[in-house]
Amino acid sequence: LINYNFKKGKIFQFISPLNSKYNNFTEHALFVPTLINIATSSCKLTPSYYILGKTKYIKSKEKLNNIQSIKLVGNNIDLIPTIINKNGNTLIDDQNQIMQPGLYSLFFNNKIGEKVAFNINSSENKITTINSNTISELLKNNNLSILKPDIKLTENIIKNINGKQYWKTALLFSLLFFAIEILFIKTIKL
Repeated sequence: LINYNFKKGKIFQFISPLNSKYNNFTEHALFVPTLINIATSSCKLTPSYYILGKTKYIKSKEKLNNIQSIKLVGNNIDLIPTIINKNGNTLIDDQNQIMQPGLYSLFFNNKIGEKVAFNINSSENKITTINSNTISELLKNNNLSILKPDIKLTENIIKNINGKQYWKTALLFSLLFFAIEILFIKTIKL
């Protein structure tokens, strides 16, 4: 299977025909996933958001030859970005002038064409844990304390969650009744 770009699309070409005379690929387990991957990779999807400082170009669905003027507006910014045509795609370069996260509007020929979202880099939002000493100091400074768990309360909660276990009793009764049934069968036959 070979794929290559052609104009604004992709062409996928199998080296051999999909006829059962030449090969058994159509009967193989990989045939359906291959077709699904071809279909999903053929779709041109624009990203749902861009990351500030990392995104070099904004992908646009608009065709380059239909655009006379372009403007990017939002969050107290109004700029005219650079348009780049690359492999049949319209790329918009904001020259790293967008500094605030938010939703921006792309105006093509003075009409709103697309909305573009910019987010802060997620690596800046990493959550870290606090050690127990820091928590104790924070509690002391704010006149707070941690409640010690009551052992009886904890046992009662566990019993309520698990419920009473009757399986042992049920097993003993079933064995007892089975033994009684065997005795009845033996006594009736005699």
